[in-house]
Amino acid sequence: MMSERFARNCEVHAGIIFIRNGGLLRDEQIAVVEKAINAIIGELKSGRDMINRVLYVELDNMINFETLPSAAKENEA
Repeated sequence: MMSERFARNCEVHAGIIFIRNGGLLRDEQIAVVEKAINAIIGELKSGRDMINRVLYVELDNMINFETLPSAAKENEA
């Protein structure tokens, strides 16, 4: 995915949200963004920030956090 490549090319990024359904109506978009914000707030309250992390919001509204290390860090491993 092009956006994931962009994130991997950054040494550090502040976190990215990918919404995997591009055909949402305005009210649906707002609901998905609110859900993402609430999920991030929950992560912050648990002591986890979004640095180099990605939040995927799937078509079925399931959410999934993943660490997305930079390509340079992956090459070191």
